[in-house]
Amino acid sequence: MNGERTLDEESIIRILWSKLGKSATNRDPFEDDAAWVINHSKEKFLVAKADMFVASTDAPPQMQPWQMARKSIVACISDLAAKGVHPDYCLISIGLPKHFANEDFVSSMAEGFSKAESEYGVKIIGGDTNATSSDFVIDCSISGFATSLVHRKGARTGDLVGVSGKFGAQPAGLLILLGKAKSSDKSFETLAVKSVLEPEARLDAGLSASKFLSSCIDSSDGLAISLYHLIESNEKSFDLDVLPIQTGAEQFALENGLESSELVLFGGEEYELVGTYSRENEEEVAKLGFQTIGKVIENREGEPMLLVNGEPVARRGWIHFKS
Repeated sequence: MNGERTLDEESIIRILWSKLGKSATNRDPFEDDAAWVINHSKEKFLVAKADMFVASTDAPPQMQPWQMARKSIVACISDLAAKGVHPDYCLISIGLPKHFANEDFVSSMAEGFSKAESEYGVKIIGGDTNATSSDFVIDCSISGFATSLVHRKGARTGDLVGVSGKFGAQPAGLLILLGKAKSSDKSFETLAVKSVLEPEARLDAGLSASKFLSSCIDSSDGLAISLYHLIESNEKSFDLDVLPIQTGAEQFALENGLESSELVLFGGEEYELVGTYSRENEEEVAKLGFQTIGKVIENREGEPMLLVNGEPVARRGWIHFKS
């Protein structure tokens, strides 16, 4: 079958380029060694982010090539969303093992990149391809222009802490996909599985809320550790009085002998926004989908800490190479 024939590098590039890049530049990838765009921008900042997708650690077995390609871009865009920056241009480098270098796989991958372009208004303008021994790798670099940024540092004592969505579905979905848990609630199961295979970056919320936020980060490493990153940047403590749990997650935890708070705090890859804002701006960010879950407080005995109803929470989350 043609879909199983091993492709060389130029064939792979031609398939990808047939679906990508035409809205950004008329450049043929074989005509030059670098991509470029004409910049008419007067913005103050060029903001860039790189993120690497590695199939063996970032993709459950059920994830299709188009979903992997799309997720590689979503992960990158999520960080720009937290800065309040629109992603403009994208470079993608692909490491492909020989057994994936066929037309079916590459065409599906291209569809995923194209879907992400359409969803988030980003333009893929070039990149590179190479062979790998076994793992499928996508290195995604995205840049955008901005006149202002939301930093991790900026939270003030008395500010509120909020999130752009609910937590707990993604870790539940991963457990389901790996055959380690089940759900009697089929609507929750569908939501949970989709949150793993087709995550969403909160770009619209990040762009709209940026003028109201005093600090922000995305939650791709897990809610607790993301909050700790803000805490440590601001040298303040956060006290949560609400855990933003997804409907159905508590029942899922009960059915599988799990703690629902663990799913909420230590899951990771939800790609929600975690930010702080003044009480005066609470109503405005609520209109954009943010839920207040706590407040910024002074440190106890000088040590920045995450608390839930006054009780300390462990500094845990997804950290590469940490045992």
